[in-house]
Amino acid sequence: MGLVALLLVNAVSMALMGSGVVMESHTFPHNQWLLVLAYTLCFALLFCFALVAWYRMSLVEILTEIRQWRQYALIGMFWSMNYIFILISAPFLPNAIQVVLAQMQCLLIAFVDYQFIGITLTRLKVWCIVLTALLGALGVAFNSQSSKEHVITTWFWSAVFLVNAFAGGFAQLCTEALLKLKKHRRETELPLLHAEGRHRPWDAVKEVMVLNCVSNLYGVVFGILGMPLALFALRYPPADATPKDAIELINISIFADSRIFYWVLMLASSFVYTTIQGCIATDSSAIYGVMASSFGAFLQLLFFLIPYLPADFSQPFDPSGFFLTLCVTIVGGIYTATKDTRDMVMLQDSSVGRFYDAAIDSKPQSLTPLLMGIGVFAVSWLPIIIASILPY
Repeated sequence: MGLVALLLVNAVSMALMGSGVVMESHTFPHNQWLLVLAYTLCFALLFCFALVAWYRMSLVEILTEIRQWRQYALIGMFWSMNYIFILISAPFLPNAIQVVLAQMQCLLIAFVDYQFIGITLTRLKVWCIVLTALLGALGVAFNSQSSKEHVITTWFWSAVFLVNAFAGGFAQLCTEALLKLKKHRRETELPLLHAEGRHRPWDAVKEVMVLNCVSNLYGVVFGILGMPLALFALRYPPADATPKDAIELINISIFADSRIFYWVLMLASSFVYTTIQGCIATDSSAIYGVMASSFGAFLQLLFFLIPYLPADFSQPFDPSGFFLTLCVTIVGGIYTATKDTRDMVMLQDSSVGRFYDAAIDSKPQSLTPLLMGIGVFAVSWLPIIIASILPY
């Protein structure tokens, strides 16, 4: 019963988060880069405040964690990429495409979970994952025709949105690996700590909050790399908007607009959702958390069908989009009916496990993942570079 309640809160918080993303991105389509930076910083400070107020964690302890860049910088980079790519692309895409594409990260997460994290997948669960991805592709194909944007524009920003989904997937996988290794070490050391009178039980919520606090502080730095993509979105805005100057990137007057509530809603619900997802990934797996979130995607779709919403947000009932999202939800429900099992030895022996084992011990690591992530940011600069060369 407790797990069911946790999954329900997880779904509702995801629905509110996704709804907040859609509403604030369509309300402030030209200011997404600024809102991403503010979101990332405030997100980190929110977790920091929770650690100080609830867990009585001192600032010295938090600073000590911040110095552990080997553990948190890569996760921060992936989350930053996730935030930037989702919020800049969101104004160009219908809600139905966003809902279904967000579920396609399950393929990446399932592969890495199975291949490196030691998660055991039954044949039924593999079919659930494949069906989710196929339904996602169908969702883009059907809804690209009903979008206000040109088909090519819709597919371009869908690809950008998909990068956000994969970046979020990698962030969740790294979070899962790091937390599981830390938990395993703590449980292994527990008898010795008991003997020495230093009882330190594992607190999953606290560890998730520490990780998100520090990783998002690093994410603020990586957020600067998303500026060129934001400039491209300003120059070529959605079909119902006019091009804007680069000054919109630092237009802080938007924080005095009452509609900034949509951004606050996104921030608050993200705090709840991210905390629960971290705990689910530690106890079960990242793919389990993603599949469990499919009900939240369905609730988000239902939210925008409410007739009393402002005209800018209310969307007509789309039978194909509704049916596809319902199917994804049913498939996700089948997957989450049984918990995932894991092989801790496989995680420890994998490249991901060795990477984070070295990080925990503050030993040298490969910088390849960080450089590859920076490379993805560099590729996102190409549209504005090409647009600057070609005639306006």
